[in-house]
Amino acid sequence: MKTLSLPDKLLEKKGVTDIVLDTTGLKVYGAGEWRSKKYGGKSRWLKIHLSMDLQTKRLLIAEATDEYKHDTTYLRKTLEEANRKRGQILLDGVGDSGSCYELARKYNKELITPPKRTAVIRKELCYEKRNEAIKAILGLSGDRLARSIWGKLTGYNRRVEIESAIARWKKLYGDGLKSRTRERVGKEVKLKAMMINKMIDRQLAA
Repeated sequence: MKTLSLPDKLLEKKGVTDIVLDTTGLKVYGAGEWRSKKYGGKSRWLKIHLSMDLQTKRLLIAEATDEYKHDTTYLRKTLEEANRKRGQILLDGVGDSGSCYELARKYNKELITPPKRTAVIRKELCYEKRNEAIKAILGLSGDRLARSIWGKLTGYNRRVEIESAIARWKKLYGDGLKSRTRERVGKEVKLKAMMINKMIDRQLAA
């Protein structure tokens, strides 16, 4: 049987400077799903890791893993797919760790992620931006409104773009995946991401 061959990359890295990451769950409609619906049982879900070029809104990474894979799994791969110019990478609170800050700094990116509510000032160099965020939020009273203002001041609120992309994905394709094998699931996810990018290309060209 002839298999579908897809490009290795969704985008050329030279134009990708600012990035946003997020994940979503998609249901797998495979063997045994009918029995699960009729007699009860746990449905199968896969986690879809998406990263987006904030300038063009095109998808940079779209890959499926099992539901237990940590949300930061594709941080390094996303950074490798972007250029080394100074820029930002936006990630929700799961990115608030020394390893994530250090990784972003290695690739010349400023990691914008909200510090934990219990976060304290740290001396390590990689925590410089995190320390600034803690001081700014505390200076604005430290409550939910303060975090919202911080998000607007730093550009973190641009994460809404990836949330819109996830909503667009589910509106176009539904909340499930039709392929049954892991290899075919990977190709299905990538092909759907390519089609979304093609739609965006047409909108930009119009």
